[in-house]
Parts: sequence; C-alpha cells; structure tokens
Amino acid sequence: MMWIRSMPVRLFPRLFMRTRFLVTYGRLPDLDNPKSLYEKLIWINRWVHNPLMETCTDKLAVRDYVSNLGLGHTLNELISAYETPDDIDFDELPDSFVLKCTHGSGMNIVVADKTSLDIKKTRATLKKWMKFNYYHMYGEKQYRHIQPRIICEKFLGNEIMDYKIYCFHGKPEYVMLCTGRNTESLKWYLYDFDWTYIPFLKKHLPNPGFEKPGNLHEIYDYCQNLSSSFIFARVDFYLLDSRIVFGEITFTPSAFMDNETTDEINLEMGSLINLQG
Repeated sequence: MMWIRSMPVRLFPRLFMRTRFLVTYGRLPDLDNPKSLYEKLIWINRWVHNPLMETCTDKLAVRDYVSNLGLGHTLNELISAYETPDDIDFDELPDSFVLKCTHGSGMNIVVADKTSLDIKKTRATLKKWMKFNYYHMYGEKQYRHIQPRIICEKFLGNEIMDYKIYCFHGKPEYVMLCTGRNTESLKWYLYDFDWTYIPFLKKHLPNPGFEKPGNLHEIYDYCQNLSSSFIFARVDFYLLDSRIVFGEITFTPSAFMDNETTDEINLEMGSLINLQG
C-alpha cells in the first residue's frame, strides 16, 4: 500500500536518500563535496528553495508559466481539468485522450481507444493516485505541496519523438532522444547540440543515425527561456512533424538516481552545475 511505501521518507528522509544512493551506486553520496549530477541534485533538493520548481512540476500550473514566457503556442491541447475523478464525464471526452494527475510522475493513463477503456477501473486508479503525496515516494521536494488535480490532454500518438533537453544554469547542453514511448522497446540516445552522438549508457547502444531536427535551434531557444530561473532543469518536448509541443519540466530525473548511465557522463554533467554561484 502507498502509505506503507511512504513511511521511510516521512520518518527518515535523509537516511532514506543516503541508503537508496548506497544501494544504487555502491557508495554513500558525498554531499560535502558533491561532484556527480545526482549528488548535486540531492544537494539542490536539500538546500535550494525555489518556489518556481513546484509551479513547473505541477502539470496544470506549468501551463501558465509556459504561456507567460510567450510559449503558449507549444502547449498541447487541454481538453479539461478536474478536481476529482468523479468529475470526469467520459461520454464528453473524445475517442482518444490522456489523463494525468498534476502532482506526480508516471500517474498517466493513455487512452488510444475509449471504447476499450474500463471506466470503473480508471476512476479507482485515479482515486488511489489522488490520495498519495508523491513527495513521499522518493523525497523530491518540488512535489510536496502540489494540489492533486487531474488534467485531460489531447492524445498525440505512440510514435512521436520525445526530446529531453538537459539545461544547466539556463544553458541547454544535451539532447536525450527517446523512441518507442508507451511500448516495451523504449530506447534513449544522447546528443550535444552539434548533434554529436554521446555514448552514455553502461549497456552502450550504437548510434542509430537519427537526423538532426531542422528546428533544433528553436528548441534550444525555448529551453533557454524556460530553464533560465533554475540551476538545473530538464525540459521535454515532442516533435509532431515540424511542430514543437511542450511536454514537461523535470528537476530530478530518475528521482536522483540512474544506475544505467556511466560514471563519466554523470561527472561530466555534474561539472556543469555550480553550487557556489
């Protein structure tokens, strides 16, 4: 049950973080002199208070943030927003859509065909999610005070390209390209903005030969604008033909810990974060 899962973070947040890091990396995090990306993200989570991080983590509130920066045209269509699962009138929804809880990660229900949807089960799942404070999952501070709501957005399809842009002090540095979303063949590839392929996984994938997007310069400008208020942010976009669609802003990828990436890339990314500035 979720309340049992949340107890370590509730009662022993620092011990939980250190223990999880030890299990993931085989050593304790050095938070006195952090060097790797994930050590520095833990340090930021503990010591930095930036209310905009909570705003941009909230999947509904972030839409105003994006619009206020002049990028409202990149937002996916918002079909509706709900306070509770019982407020959803499924008869009024289109044949395909996506439901997302605003206060967590992975709390999404992708509906490609409404006729095959189990509405009773869907409501029950949403009600369970709405009761859970996602902060208690991994101690990611930006989730702690978000008001639980549900949004319904347009379904963009399963074959879309997902571009995750790693930004440091407002400067986009890396592009993580994700393919096979919502399938069992999900893969990740890393590039710089010159479109040089960067091996970053311990189980190295060969260069897939994807062409550099023609509008990558626009994505760069958008990410620079959206990430300028943060030490670190990962800004996600989708490409639908030539249209750029905003996905989300993430401050703690993999909830601080990813044992699939190499130590070299973790240190390289960590070196781009200045905690003294």
